[in-house]
Formats: sequence, structure tokens, C-alpha cells
Amino acid sequence: MDLPTALNRLKFSIKELNGSFYGPGWFYFDKGNPAFFHSGSTCGFSTYSINIPGQKTSIVYFSNIAGNSKTFKKILAVLKTEGVNSPSEVFSLHQLTR
Repeated sequence: MDLPTALNRLKFSIKELNGSFYGPGWFYFDKGNPAFFHSGSTCGFSTYSINIPGQKTSIVYFSNIAGNSKTFKKILAVLKTEGVNSPSEVFSLHQLTR
């Protein structure tokens, strides 16, 4: 399957963040370096997942605390200083699920 082609058929534009879309359960951010984002939280647990295929980078964070994005944001800040771009911007899509 050609993922970019499939996403182009299934994506829905998100007005709040230019260059971002939602489709097949994932937020998709395409601002020069495509990234995928998914999050979830329930009963004292939270998860965050970002995949940046062009940089061969995936970040998956699991926490035993509901809504625990503080540590994940710190991880993204460190990655940005190391040249891994996009994750902090794509994470802003998480606010749309609140």
C-alpha cells in the first residue's frame, strides 16, 4: 500500500493547524516533513505516539498517569534540540482531542 496516496484519499483537513489532517485514526501533519500522531487516555493511563517516516523516527510514550503529557513534552523538546523536527508541532494536535 502506498501510504501517502491512501492518506490523500482519506484525510480531512484540520482548520486549527495549517498542513494538518485526520484520517484512519491518526492525525497527519504535513509541513515539509510528514508526521503521524495518535494519543489516548483512560482510567489512569495515557499514551502518545508520533511517527516521522522521513527521519526514521518513532516515539511511543506510555504512562500510568492519565493526561500525563508533561514528560512527553520534555522528551519532544530534547529531540528537537537533536534535530528531530516536527514532533512538537504535531503534538499540538493532541489539544484537539481534549
